[in-house]
Amino acid sequence: MKNKKRILKRIFVVCIVFVILGSIFYIQDGYSMDSTAKSALHSTAAVIVKEERSATLFQPNKRTNTGLIFYPGGKVEYQAYAPLMQDFAKKGIYCVLVKMPLNLAVFDVNAADSYIQTTKNISNWYIGGHSLGGAMAAKYADQHPKNLKGLLLLGAYSTQDLTDTNLSCLAIYGSHDHIMNHGHWHKYRHDLPENTVVKIIKGGNHSQFGSYGLQNKDGKATISPAKQQHETVEEAIKLMHIAN
Repeated sequence: MKNKKRILKRIFVVCIVFVILGSIFYIQDGYSMDSTAKSALHSTAAVIVKEERSATLFQPNKRTNTGLIFYPGGKVEYQAYAPLMQDFAKKGIYCVLVKMPLNLAVFDVNAADSYIQTTKNISNWYIGGHSLGGAMAAKYADQHPKNLKGLLLLGAYSTQDLTDTNLSCLAIYGSHDHIMNHGHWHKYRHDLPENTVVKIIKGGNHSQFGSYGLQNKDGKATISPAKQQHETVEEAIKLMHIAN
């Protein structure tokens, strides 16, 4: 009987070790920012970049009352979205690019809270995210709709019912996106507000919302990352201006 217990205990320990090792491998098998993203982390005449412990801030070099809190995609180095944030900031949007634990937004869904509460000069807040980050941004929006003006989903869908909120919502994905589950997108489409704007970027894919290379199994884009990100910002700015 004692031998049986020892064997079962050893099997349990071995299983735990395999789970831990598997989790570490899964998390480390991610995507790092490229040279374009690294360049976008420098301040310019138009945008002041400030790196904090839990986020990188992109502040327009002019007064603004509109801000965007952005949740990165799963297993993607968060600063890979620096070029996209630079584009937003150049348009006058104060951007908070959140650093997520283990590069997974699911571990800190409420990360937006501290910035909304402490950034006094921003009165119109939007939250957005890419892929898993978009889903978690939608979850935050569902739990704190009064804190926000709207939601931006990039290559993402919401599994939260947002139809009873007053949020403005914009959902964007690329025509060559092979990562987003399109079946789930159509299944959960009715959970978005009735006035949701859907934009399909012709020639875009899933990966190019960030700057981290081509994601495994994604479609090959026929437009540049810069063009895809520029179109994204132009559509989002329309939404923000309408909501303001």
